[in-house]
Amino acid sequence: MGTLWWLFVILGVLCIVIEIFTPGFVILWFGIAFLLTAIPVYFEAPLWVIILTYSVSLFVLAVFVRKIALRISSGENSGIKTNADAIIAQQGIVVEEVNTINGTGRVRVNRETWTAISYVDDVIRINDKIEVCSVEGVKLVVKRSI
Repeated sequence: MGTLWWLFVILGVLCIVIEIFTPGFVILWFGIAFLLTAIPVYFEAPLWVIILTYSVSLFVLAVFVRKIALRISSGENSGIKTNADAIIAQQGIVVEEVNTINGTGRVRVNRETWTAISYVDDVIRINDKIEVCSVEGVKLVVKRSI
């Protein structure tokens, strides 16, 4: 078993490389389990220790660590609004009259100027305060703020 541990290292690295080209965090755990199993193989542990090491590490990685990795990679439950979601409900000011019928309107929100349309199709005058209701493409849907 002197060089057998290299086989486990090669299989582990191969699985990790394959994972780069496939979605879903599946093959990665086999690769890490192979790498972990290379340790008892290197020290020439009994076969039952090698099998147990591989089985337990694969189970723990696939069941518990995979869930954590998927949650982190998907951004689930972060609670932090990003991109366009962060601007909803923000206050701003009209810099060009918002007139949905004429297709005009620009507002400034958080030091950024956006094209805007009115939420209720009314005209909002320059320097009026607005609140962002939603984002439609690259336009903000706004209403007059009270």
